[in-house]
Amino acid sequence: MKSSFLKHLERQAKSFLYQSIFARIFRNKPALLPLDKSKVKTVLLIRRDMIGDMILTTSGIEFLNRIMPDAKIDVFCSPKGATVLEHNPKVSRLFVADLKSLTQTLRTAFQLRKHHYDLILALTIRRTTQDGLLANLISKKAIKSCILLKKSADLYPVLFNAPVDITDHTGQETKPLFENLHYFLAKLFGEKVDLPSVKQELFIAESEKKIAEDFLREKVCGQFVVFNTSARLPEKEWGLHNASQFLKAFSEMFPDLIVVVSCDVDEREKVEKVLGELACKNVMLAPKVHLRVLSHLISKAQLLISPDTALVHVAATFNVPSVILCAREHSGIEFTPMGKHENIWADAGTPITSIPPELVLSRVQSALMEINQNSQ
Repeated sequence: MKSSFLKHLERQAKSFLYQSIFARIFRNKPALLPLDKSKVKTVLLIRRDMIGDMILTTSGIEFLNRIMPDAKIDVFCSPKGATVLEHNPKVSRLFVADLKSLTQTLRTAFQLRKHHYDLILALTIRRTTQDGLLANLISKKAIKSCILLKKSADLYPVLFNAPVDITDHTGQETKPLFENLHYFLAKLFGEKVDLPSVKQELFIAESEKKIAEDFLREKVCGQFVVFNTSARLPEKEWGLHNASQFLKAFSEMFPDLIVVVSCDVDEREKVEKVLGELACKNVMLAPKVHLRVLSHLISKAQLLISPDTALVHVAATFNVPSVILCAREHSGIEFTPMGKHENIWADAGTPITSIPPELVLSRVQSALMEINQNSQ
């Protein structure tokens, strides 16, 4: 009861702050929807979260570039998000600030004021109100837009003059993020949604491709799968004990199929030790490389196995199927990737570590059989 009461007080205080102070400062007048594309010459996307979220957003950038080919698209993003967009020819400029650094974020926002944007889109998941505050710091005159969430419907008109309600299209708010993004952009500009044509893009420099190709040529002979041991959140970690058991069983079942193991930099020594103890000839650690180099490796693989969706979004970009290990409490439908994938769910109330290696091996075997059948 105390928690609910405190939340109610916090909500009331927040509402007072927005309605009594921010509304008078920002003075956002409602924009007429749909927007006239011919009047939008400069667009800023605020997307300050993680790698997978930015990969999903590339489909929105592709959509905007297609309907407004002459408009300049800038992106305000995190360092990890920037790694996804650095070679994207459809992005004019990247402005990077660490999500954890308020000083850096505010400094970047004030730097952006000189660019006089026509349209600012707030896209950071679960930080829409923060994005809205930044959008108003960046520009008073720009049209500011976001996906309207019912829980914040009373606050958003203060921050945004073009919040877009997409529930009449989707039937509900909880849908895959890439679908919500396209319903939002389509309604904002009066366009039609064609989900089968939605396309993610990850541009990789030739020098980065060469690093990946050299590794494959020297270390990998023939077909291979990529097995990712790491996850961004601890609760999504499958654990090296499970990984070791899976890799040993996989090596025995598929002795002629290479497994390239990827991991985060801070786990590399532990993974190297585990693989050394396994001593499986067809299991090897991926080189310590940039995300885009690893992405090119994944693009050449038959299959990706991962407890985290960041690399799954990479695989989906290149039409590589995935087997995903999921904890029900931490893997919502909104994070469903595009492309061919199969989820292996932990039982309700149990951690992802409870997923048995033999179950993962069975699902991987089925996925590989389907891939082989489709290639014939």
